[in-house]
Amino acid sequence: RSIRAVILRGQGRAFCTGLDVKAILNNPHQQTQRLLQRPSGYGKEGNEIGNLAQDVCYLWRELAVPVICVLHGMCYGAGLQLALGADFRYATPDCQLSIMETKWGLIPDMGAAITLRELVR
Repeated sequence: RSIRAVILRGQGRAFCTGLDVKAILNNPHQQTQRLLQRPSGYGKEGNEIGNLAQDVCYLWRELAVPVICVLHGMCYGAGLQLALGADFRYATPDCQLSIMETKWGLIPDMGAAITLRELVR
């Protein structure tokens, strides 16, 4: 058997409302270090260019099959950045999309800076 497509969807009231901030605040140093790890290893030796948080949103593009995101409810922050990395996005009429980082003056650095500019002309 081979995979012919990947479908990402949320369960419950939302596709994804972003990072679990409460979980990060329980042990901020350890959780931040984990998000900044560079598991994909792409880039030059010792100068890897992606971290775990970025890989989660961006490496879907490396798959040889279509990646489809089915969005409903809330799709905020990391959730929207995850969806932007897919080949196709389908949203229900009630779906709310937001890059929450801009609310606090932060750059959406999990992939949106790359994927969004490629989608908007």
